Amino acid sequence: DSCEFETCAGCMDATACNFDEEATIEDDSCEFETCAGCMDATACNFDEEATIEDDSCEFETCAGCMDATACNFDEEATIEDDSCEYETCAGCMDATACNFDEEATIEDDSCEYETCAGCMDATACNFDEEATIENDSCEYDTCAGCMDQQALNYDAEATIDSEDCIYECELPEVTFEVANCEQGEFTVDIAISSIGNGAPYTISNSIDDETETFNEAGDLSYGGFPIDQTVVITIVSAFGDVCVITSGEIGCPIGIDENADQSLLVYPNPANNNVTISADMNELVKIELFDIAGRITLTYSTVLNRQGFTFNVSALAEGNYVVRILTTEGIITERIVIQH
Repeated sequence: DSCEFETCAGCMDATACNFDEEATIEDDSCEFETCAGCMDATACNFDEEATIEDDSCEFETCAGCMDATACNFDEEATIEDDSCEYETCAGCMDATACNFDEEATIEDDSCEYETCAGCMDATACNFDEEATIENDSCEYDTCAGCMDQQALNYDAEATIDSEDCIYECELPEVTFEVANCEQGEFTVDIAISSIGNGAPYTISNSIDDETETFNEAGDLSYGGFPIDQTVVITIVSAFGDVCVITSGEIGCPIGIDENADQSLLVYPNPANNNVTISADMNELVKIELFDIAGRITLTYSTVLNRQGFTFNVSALAEGNYVVRILTTEGIITERIVIQH
């Protein structure tokens, strides 16, 4: 009764996962799952321990780009799926270029060296703090100027001292002469014999907003002023109101309506110290005395009649002058000579 049938019982099917080669008694314990799997070595889920093919092989989860030079190289891929692309990681790989791409792994010959090129000298007028390539464009003129606040030509925007500070204004030498009085409008001829140190100069007048500029010696004709008015010409230097020339009142000695009134007496002529004017009238008039350049040298408002009006000319230079009398009926002119 010592017979036993268990220790030698087991799965005797050699295809089963639990095949027992020492078993001599079949105990119907054979199972075919624990050793089942994908037995295709090219499959993503290849199971090298599987002894039963269960048709579970798949070829997608391990598929990818296997070209190590491609942008999307997959080092874990075991199946080439022809998905390799070479654009998303392409770029300029030259670290000195403006468009250097530190993440690029493929050189695409797109490197450019212009957009980041500029002046890299921090002392230059056109210093470019974003430039990484020196292009030899540095210039030192446009920001140069006088940096002394006490100077006439102080430049608040200058960053380079030009060492040309000016502390004393030298005015240009100019003369004014009225021209074209026979026309409907007169002009002023300005002769500039020397330029001084305040150029450029701006010319303006007391009648309208017309301006002109000059920065060198020469002659110019300015304006177009009503012939019955006088004008003051102002020349302002680049230093502003600290350096100014004014002409005084100038105009045409002969008005629009020249009236040769024989009742007018201007004497003595030539005159030395005093000039007397009398006329057959009795009204308030304006008397103006012009020199040959058209400058008003004297002006009076007075009642003119036969008793006469006398004024002193001893301080005036010798020469030819024109007396202009503005009345309610017109303009009367007379030429006189002053001799001392």
